[in-house]
Amino acid sequence: MANKRSRDLLTGLQRNPDNQFYMQLRDYISARSEEIRDLICLETDMDEVKRLQGRAGELKDLLAGLNRKPVVDQYTGSFS
Repeated sequence: MANKRSRDLLTGLQRNPDNQFYMQLRDYISARSEEIRDLICLETDMDEVKRLQGRAGELKDLLAGLNRKPVVDQYTGSFS
């Protein structure tokens, strides 16, 4: 996610974390990541394990970039 286009897309998704599409995308990435972790446990070929680990790492990074508290839960620093 080093290029500008992917960062801009993530920023756009983060702007509205209460959006239904955002929540479904986050849930899909979480589910896919769990599926890949399950596949790693069943795989015997080390090249395939490394490939799956790379995929899992990429999804983990994407999920970390997407996770954000809803705007109403964020502390703004004001005296409210």
